[in-house]
Amino acid sequence: MKSSIFIKSAIAMMATVALGASNASATVVSREKVLLETVISAEGNVTQKGIIQRVKVSQPAEAKKNDKGVTGETGFGEISVSFSEPVKLKDVTRTEYATDKEAGAAVKTTSEVGMLLQTEEVEKHEQFVKNKWDLSLPRDVKPVSFDDGSIGFRTDTENGVSAVSETRISTPWAVDKHGNPLETWYEISSDGSSITQVVNTQDIEGEIVLDPRITYGQGVYYNWYGSELRTLKAASAASFALAISYGCVNAGRLRQPALVAVVGLMCMATGSVVGIEALRFALDNFKESFKDHNCYQWKFGSHHITPVAAKGNCSL
Repeated sequence: MKSSIFIKSAIAMMATVALGASNASATVVSREKVLLETVISAEGNVTQKGIIQRVKVSQPAEAKKNDKGVTGETGFGEISVSFSEPVKLKDVTRTEYATDKEAGAAVKTTSEVGMLLQTEEVEKHEQFVKNKWDLSLPRDVKPVSFDDGSIGFRTDTENGVSAVSETRISTPWAVDKHGNPLETWYEISSDGSSITQVVNTQDIEGEIVLDPRITYGQGVYYNWYGSELRTLKAASAASFALAISYGCVNAGRLRQPALVAVVGLMCMATGSVVGIEALRFALDNFKESFKDHNCYQWKFGSHHITPVAAKGNCSL
């Protein structure tokens, strides 16, 4: 009789444990589901309202998830954007997402686009929410801010030419729990190792979603102020021909500093000087006079030079 009672008790205990484990598993699945629904809804809202800035690149490069965020190849090398706080991202079956439900974090990659989505709980009367995103950049490459609030990546020389990758972190967005857009902007750290997304939350409370969206491309744009470009244009056709014959190995033998600078950037970005001939055509095709304090841009391989906004493009 006692044996029978013991067996029944053991069975009841096992059932309780199994039920507890089942409930815990269901809770985990439910939390993951809620997080996914939240970020998907937020992304859908900003897409429908045209808030997301879509960046077009000429040479798309695949955006890849890693254990901290997203990474991809650019004309300068590998660039990564990561959550500043520790996360444990796990792929979600049959979706493009990886999530960390404890951190309220999600990552999505589609072709050349990577998105890091963060949920934050806003307390009443909390004026601003600040979320930091870490950057991993190639040597001598720094983040720069453009007029539209987006973030690009640039490298400069001492001789006036700078190169900007077509890889871009889009203008930031953030929404409240109802899908309403919130005022938000990026701030670049003094050492260029991170960006902080600041969200104005003065009039709201509850959950918000914010997101840096990075589009990877391997194209490179070269920028000069007019005074520097005029110096480069004055270089003879023979000097450009010498640049081609010298290649990357002997580029330092060139006598014109302006030419040495642009060849050096080409070698860093492409490992070759073949684009120098196209630059010569672009200089010849530009019939107006270069204005000293205006910024001008040439896309590697093209035969055209165009004026552009100085902020983010030309070194200040």
